[in-house]
Amino acid sequence: ATAIAGVTLRAFGMEATQSTQMMDVMAKSFSSSALDIDKFSNSMTYVAPVAASAGFSMQETTAVLGTLANVGIDGSIAGTQLRLVFGELANGSSKLSKRLGGPIDNLDDLIPKLIDMRDGGFDATEAFDMVGRRAAPALLSLVENAEGLDSLNLGMQGAAGSLEDMADIQLDTFAGQVTILNSAMEIFDMVECPLTDIVKLFSEFVGDIDAEEIASYSIGIAGTAVAVGLYSGAIQRATTALIAHKAALVATGWGALVVLVGSLVGAFIDW
Repeated sequence: ATAIAGVTLRAFGMEATQSTQMMDVMAKSFSSSALDIDKFSNSMTYVAPVAASAGFSMQETTAVLGTLANVGIDGSIAGTQLRLVFGELANGSSKLSKRLGGPIDNLDDLIPKLIDMRDGGFDATEAFDMVGRRAAPALLSLVENAEGLDSLNLGMQGAAGSLEDMADIQLDTFAGQVTILNSAMEIFDMVECPLTDIVKLFSEFVGDIDAEEIASYSIGIAGTAVAVGLYSGAIQRATTALIAHKAALVATGWGALVVLVGSLVGAFIDW
């Protein structure tokens, strides 16, 4: 799909930075018409250069190909027929161009003209006369399916995000989850050797530690924890006693004065 998108981008004179836009249009056309990647590729090979020269965009050309595919005209046949139709549309002296009132280079102008032709009783005989035997089926199909062409064109113009949506839908299935699992396993295979080495080194490190050392370290750590606990408890009890003593002093006149002086001295020392 990426290779086909690259060829199509070059045919329409688009930049490589627009490849995401191209892929979105492809995804949208595959989900909203009878086009698939093979039909798209075979058709674009024939029609893209002529369509671009005639002034039609990649989105518009894809919409036309989708409309033709919906009525069974696809692949190289669609590309060949549509190439002839685009050539006639760009030729100001052609019968088709004169019938439409002059050259046309976009679908916004072409679709209303096609509807007028259909409402006026356009038939196969007139199609043969305008574009010849080879291209007549394509022109007749576009005339008869002008509203469908308009709908597809709107879809192609608003195709942004279609590729991501398609991927989300495909992955939200059992088969999709298996694909994700396989990808995860491939990643695991890539990191399995480094992980194995790390685990091996850790195992060797643990194996080298002397059991008696571990026991002595454990006893020392436990003793330290007990001492810290006793010390913390003593500090907490002493703090509680000091608070109670301070409260008792404040309850007397001289005691309040002593507490006040002590506070002022402490503040001065901190300053």
